[in-house]
Amino acid sequence: MPRHSWGCRGGIPPNHSFADATVNYVQPRDWSLLSPLPEQIPAMICEALMRFSRETCGFLRRTIFVLLLVMASSHAWGQSSMTGLISDPSGAAVANAQVQARNLNTNINRVAQTNAKGYYTISALTPGSYSVQVDARGFSEMTRTGVALGENQDLRLDLAVAIGSQQASVQVNTLAPALQQETTAVSTSLDQEAIQNLPMNGRNITELVALSPAVRAIGSFGSYTQSANTDGRISIAGAPPSFNTFLLDGDANELPTGGGPMVPLSPDATQEIIIITHNAPAEYGRTAGGAVNYISRSGTNQFHGSAWEFAENNVFDANDYFSKNQKKPIPPLQFNQYGGALGGHILPDKLFFFVNYEGSRQTIGSNAFYTVPTDRQRAGDFSETFNSSGSLISIYNPITGSTQAPRMQFQDNVIPQGLLNPIALKILSYYPEPNVTGNPYTNVNNYFANGVQTTTRNAFGVRLDEYLTPTQRLSGRYTWDKATLISPRYFGSNNIADPGYGPTIYPRNSLAFLYTNALTSSLLIEAHAGFNRFGLVRNPISQGFDPGTLGFPSSLAAEMQLLEFPLFAMSTTSSIGSNQADPSTQENNAYTFGGDVTWVKGTHTFKTGAELRDYQWNAIQGSGVLQFNFDANFTKGPSPTAAATNGYDLASFLLGRPASGTLYRHQNYAYSTYYWSLYAQDNWKLTHKLVVDYGLRFDHEAGTTDRHNGISNFDPNLAYSASGLNLTGGLEFVGVNGVGRGNRDATWDNFAPRIGVAYSFTPKTVFRTGFGLFFLPTTGGYVRLGSTGFTSQTSYVASIDGNQPSGTLSNPFPQGIVPLTGASLGPLTGLGSSITANVRNLTTGSAQQWSANLQQQVGDWAIEFGYIGTHGLHLPADFAFHHLPQGDLGQGTALQQLVDNPYAGIITNGSLSAAQVQRGQLEMSYPQFTGVTAMTNWAGSNYQAATATVRRQWVNQFYLLASYTFSKLLDNNLGNGENIYADTGSNTVQNWDDLGAEKAVSTSNLPQHLVVSGNYILPFGKTGSHIYKELIGGWQLNGILTAESGNVISVTANAPAYGGSRPNIVGNPTLSHPTVTNWLNKAAFANIPAFTYGNAPRNLPSTRSQAYVNLDAALAKEILLHDQMALNLRVEAFNLFNSTTFGIPDSNINDTNFGQITTLRTGTAPRVLQFAVRFHF
Repeated sequence: MPRHSWGCRGGIPPNHSFADATVNYVQPRDWSLLSPLPEQIPAMICEALMRFSRETCGFLRRTIFVLLLVMASSHAWGQSSMTGLISDPSGAAVANAQVQARNLNTNINRVAQTNAKGYYTISALTPGSYSVQVDARGFSEMTRTGVALGENQDLRLDLAVAIGSQQASVQVNTLAPALQQETTAVSTSLDQEAIQNLPMNGRNITELVALSPAVRAIGSFGSYTQSANTDGRISIAGAPPSFNTFLLDGDANELPTGGGPMVPLSPDATQEIIIITHNAPAEYGRTAGGAVNYISRSGTNQFHGSAWEFAENNVFDANDYFSKNQKKPIPPLQFNQYGGALGGHILPDKLFFFVNYEGSRQTIGSNAFYTVPTDRQRAGDFSETFNSSGSLISIYNPITGSTQAPRMQFQDNVIPQGLLNPIALKILSYYPEPNVTGNPYTNVNNYFANGVQTTTRNAFGVRLDEYLTPTQRLSGRYTWDKATLISPRYFGSNNIADPGYGPTIYPRNSLAFLYTNALTSSLLIEAHAGFNRFGLVRNPISQGFDPGTLGFPSSLAAEMQLLEFPLFAMSTTSSIGSNQADPSTQENNAYTFGGDVTWVKGTHTFKTGAELRDYQWNAIQGSGVLQFNFDANFTKGPSPTAAATNGYDLASFLLGRPASGTLYRHQNYAYSTYYWSLYAQDNWKLTHKLVVDYGLRFDHEAGTTDRHNGISNFDPNLAYSASGLNLTGGLEFVGVNGVGRGNRDATWDNFAPRIGVAYSFTPKTVFRTGFGLFFLPTTGGYVRLGSTGFTSQTSYVASIDGNQPSGTLSNPFPQGIVPLTGASLGPLTGLGSSITANVRNLTTGSAQQWSANLQQQVGDWAIEFGYIGTHGLHLPADFAFHHLPQGDLGQGTALQQLVDNPYAGIITNGSLSAAQVQRGQLEMSYPQFTGVTAMTNWAGSNYQAATATVRRQWVNQFYLLASYTFSKLLDNNLGNGENIYADTGSNTVQNWDDLGAEKAVSTSNLPQHLVVSGNYILPFGKTGSHIYKELIGGWQLNGILTAESGNVISVTANAPAYGGSRPNIVGNPTLSHPTVTNWLNKAAFANIPAFTYGNAPRNLPSTRSQAYVNLDAALAKEILLHDQMALNLRVEAFNLFNSTTFGIPDSNINDTNFGQITTLRTGTAPRVLQFAVRFHF
């Protein structure tokens, strides 16, 4: 078959093509090839730094400028501005005054003149400390120094000049937090003081985003940087976790498939983090929640640098709760993170540089409990298999029952040797033996293992800033980052059936350019271009394993796209076999080009701009290769239709009777999504107290295309015939018969108005309110598009009548494998199978945001009380078109009756190829399929929150930021099509005819959240003897305290025939004194009869997991070596008080370990100590 190359669209070079997905998967390769311009750019940078010559600098300047002209048109790197009113002693405005702002770090001056109403505005300022001078005829010259300006800050600085001719100088030694008098966006900024000093385990700056109010961390958010898929998921202001925008120096940096940041910066290379949580101005788009912008650090006239190492070792750490109970030692841990940074000038006042390197080596042990078969169970003997109450779990023979007759229990609860499946017995040999007692009744968690995970990471960055003139700046940055992860093997290092991940490589690249030009004091143009990439390469542990050695038919290996050990998944007994997330090969790209023009006219500051982005996802990745699932249903009894209250998944496995199974064949994905936008906004100072901020944004996000047109859509109204049988609802294909190449029809009405008002009652009291409409990005579940025809799923047929098994492991696919047909069969594609696709009228969805807050300055403190709301509209979520109408449930057991199959002969594979099928299948909507899932805009959400923030800037050696959020988030689905963006809870629909019943507290709901961070230099040792000052002085404390509600819990039950998977609630699920072994009140739930739905909500309204309280703290000692040179010694304690936060209990009421907790909360760990030394100058 043909081999498809990635082409030259910014992907892998043509000489490194992937093999066609129908043959095999790509092997690991040298990912250094993925860096854009991998040789030219570093060479140019190094040449400039090494030679320091004017000729080389000129070459660099011309080269970058040509690249800008070719690539960019341009949202800037957080350009800042300074504005205010110049008045006389009576308060009257002073017109035609000259205001000069000089950056004390770079010595760059910018000048503006006040208008007739006394206002001035200076745009395109870089962050730093400023000296501001005012010169007006008839008034004294005034200079104010020490004015701190942050990145992307609109600083309001009103100054009063005195009558006369003397010069006045005001030195600002302390600075209270600037109130946001010029903008209505709800935002938080974190400067270098916080970034450098706050404790971060793994030094991932993304962790600090959670210091803002209305931010809810998901999963391993902010953990040690490895995968962009896991360490960057957050919900901001109630928006779905994958629908925020992350920027790196103003350029798109969010992962197309997950929405988290792709490329991180080292803390020492980060100037500032800007978090806009609500009501962003019109220059921001493609978000339903917030916008996070990471700003890289630049050089100054003064050379400054640092070198550091952070180290952890398990000898200083605490043990976790479950390991201590099992008397297991602390797993080994060795973590070293080191690097250096240097910034300064190449040409004083003109050309500046900043370079950094960071490396890390981590070896971390981990513990895990598994439930493995006992010796008796391996022989088919379940006479000592009990449930959590100590009662025997009865095992029934699945071939003895029917809808009219009960199943028979195996004599003595032992499966006869002759019924044990030989493939299952062979697989048992790959299970380790039990090595701990486990639960005294159930034997759950009877195997305990230590594993070792190793990670190696190296990152390098360089940034250059050149001032062509005092009003023109040209900047460029390049970042390279690569990590390699080796996952633990809990079943043994040589066990190829271990269910863990294979070795993983994570390559990253980032390139950015910026050009700004203040044509006049009132007219500014900006242009920027950028590229960010995150890659992933992982192959399975068992790659090359022939399943025929287990006893499967030899023909199976020939049909598998990749040879590996199949996965055998169970719920009570631990699964065994290749992790179905392997193999995975990805290349995620985000290109950004944009430009802005700012014009100051009178009391108006107009800004308009345009932006173009291209998001690409090139991948070989699917939902697996070959998997079989087992549950208790085939061994339950005596009724084969009632919900399973007995039976055992391992017993079904030993009989070789899977509940389901799938053999997958995947395509090479080469997706691209183009996005462009236009915006205009105006900041209008109606009076010196009242500012109105309004604007309009137009967003256009085209449908995602595939390079090979491998995308299918589902048309629920498509009429066609198959062998004379008239059918409705089928697939259509992009690029065929006039269908556009995008996965959905284009929309041209995404106009997003923004408006806000800021009113200063006094210079120290500001009220702000605003409203905005925002359109969602196509990330998260949007990316996994319909590909039926280009991928295939051959389903194992477990039963025809729903009672007796019809299939066996010994010959799982007797009718052969579903072939790849592409678009050649038209609407006949996928008949008889389960298909996943999009509808053509899918839209991007939107979010309405509104807010009101009051800011008050009290001395050196700023206090803010606020209210924010978010209404998610037309959120995308999967919809099951193929389902049994609720009204048909009344037919009861008649649904299980076998009737003639009208599709026999038309469909030749799967359950719909049989001569007879269940009546219930034919009663389904779109019965010619076994499943139809398409993403539609049926979901919605509502978020309401009260917030409080207290902030103190770095004043008198004390910094503090505290935020509290009291909120509630309701939705009927998380709104991105996938449940992987939730720590806990459920987004699974029970009744597709009653979506209103799905409304419940969201999986992202977090009622209360408090986070306090601070840094304090102790006021000791400032006087006294030299020895006393050296010993007692220079100590500082810093830390982060987090306290928040527990996570939501969703309770499920084994579904009876044609019934729901939720139980009935008959009592209060919450126990007055829950314990780790009994967290939920089992008596509050009851199994439902067949052909009914349970009344339990999707997520329980008030029953939650354990609340989370954690303190990360650090103690540091600063030792002055010489002038500006110092050594910082510090010890950091993560989870200082060694608090245990338990995870979610088992919540299936039919599980033997229902209500038991066996894990810690995701993202938590016992106390860890980290030691560090940092030299800086």
